[in-house]
Amino acid sequence: MSPNDTQSLTVGVTPRSLVFPLLAAIWFAGLVAANGFSHQYFVDASVRGISPTRAIADQVGPSLAARGVEPGDILDVGALSTAERFRANGMTQKGRDVRIEVIHKGSPRMIQAPAVRLFHAIPLWDKILAITTGAFALSLLAFVGYRKPSSQVAFLIFFVGGALLSWPGLVSYFASLPDAPFVLIAYVMRTLCTSLPVMLLASFAIRFGADDSPRRRRVIRVVDAAVAIWFLTDGLLIARGLVRIQFVLAAAFLLISACISLALAKPAERGRVSLVFVGIMIGGVGYALAMLGNTFGMGGITLYLYASISVIVIPLALAYAILRYRVFDITFVLNRALVYATTSALLLVVFAALEFVTEKYLTRLTHVEGALVEFTIATAVIILARIIHTRVDKLIDTVIFRTRHQQEAALRRFATTLQFYTEQRPLVRETAEILQRCGSVTGVAIYLTHAGTLELAASTWMETSEAIEENDFAYVELRAHRQTLELHGLNTAFPGAWLYPMMLCGRLVGAVAVGERQGYEQMPPDIDQAIARVAESVAISIAAIETDTIRQENALLQQRLSTIASTS
Repeated sequence: MSPNDTQSLTVGVTPRSLVFPLLAAIWFAGLVAANGFSHQYFVDASVRGISPTRAIADQVGPSLAARGVEPGDILDVGALSTAERFRANGMTQKGRDVRIEVIHKGSPRMIQAPAVRLFHAIPLWDKILAITTGAFALSLLAFVGYRKPSSQVAFLIFFVGGALLSWPGLVSYFASLPDAPFVLIAYVMRTLCTSLPVMLLASFAIRFGADDSPRRRRVIRVVDAAVAIWFLTDGLLIARGLVRIQFVLAAAFLLISACISLALAKPAERGRVSLVFVGIMIGGVGYALAMLGNTFGMGGITLYLYASISVIVIPLALAYAILRYRVFDITFVLNRALVYATTSALLLVVFAALEFVTEKYLTRLTHVEGALVEFTIATAVIILARIIHTRVDKLIDTVIFRTRHQQEAALRRFATTLQFYTEQRPLVRETAEILQRCGSVTGVAIYLTHAGTLELAASTWMETSEAIEENDFAYVELRAHRQTLELHGLNTAFPGAWLYPMMLCGRLVGAVAVGERQGYEQMPPDIDQAIARVAESVAISIAAIETDTIRQENALLQQRLSTIASTS
């Protein structure tokens, strides 16, 4: 990887980037606290539910028996305040007194009893699944957010954290607070951990894609407004027991948002957006429907497992964004992984075969002879490791990077061909077309210096700025550093994603702007160097053409002067 590549990886890493790892760490800490260490405690009775707020006590523990509660009595939380109802439903610490209404033979009375019976303990497999899933997904999102901060990553962090976190367990830590702040925390956590994650995923979906048209911005404002209204009114739906309607509306809203995002996607990015669309259908809409099924008592552990694992799908679908944001070259990583995995496997086979032969046929060797054989085997493995690694590296590199090597070879061949052009216009026209085709980019524009500005000499885009004024930010950066410049996030009139300087004798004589790679993958280092080589060759060839033109004009002028002198 060249120094320019290393520099491009650090673009966008600012102090603001630290917010995303911190946000992910906070959610993970809450996930561990709620799912790993919290418990829900109820009054000491074995109950059987008969309505959303009432249950019959089948068995009564000593603490309730001492208060006159008998088997068959009805325990009712419907008449309690919201805070009391939350505490009576397990959102409290062990041993804390909670209020509950007891109906004995039709006569209701209010009692206070300690919450001592562990109810609905989170199984160990559940804890491990939620914490492991959260660690993987949140770590990936923290890394992407650190490299390329955006509101989209924040939405996904809230989605993953909220979808996995057991909100009653977390709220139980705040049971000792006064009623008002306790209820506020309970409602906020309830909202953040149920239907709101799906709604936030809708905000993520509608922002997905490179289209930044006024139409998409209007849709984004509408979706964000709907999410904000949902957050403010979610407590009313909870209070009225409309949980199922919550999940239906959330799933429908996410589906509509994702479909609109897919419809607004540009043709060049339709494949990437489709990939994330499928991820949203599985991980987002599927999650909402799984939670809806859970309210009907359908599926049990199967639905819960799906809901837990589905939250991984979205971060994995976001892996495509790592390509787009150029965090690292996925193809290169795949190449290295295959090379070392294959080399290691072959070496293990060779080593095992040599050991087998030694043990089977050389068992009568002395200690010294055995040590010598072992040394010979180790030496052979070391030598073979280098040979096998070289052969495997070449083979896998040929298979995976065949097209890339062909593109690089074509670009470098064209860089040599450029010196044989005799006119500037066909030279820049052919250069733009070759760079687009062999560089596998969406477009190319070539600018040449003229009176302090850069004027367009050739372009494969339909619409391109005809001139770049000398105080354009990217142009200033190019003059100052004279290195390949990444245009993402820069306020500039240059088209495309990368800008290559055309240098001649230490002077900037032009610039080559190229668009995104097809599929929005990272610009490979070898292709990047080949394009830089072409840009350098264009500058030299244009200078040579201008020099030849001036030489021809001088020769013609001298010939005319000689003719005039001879006739006079």
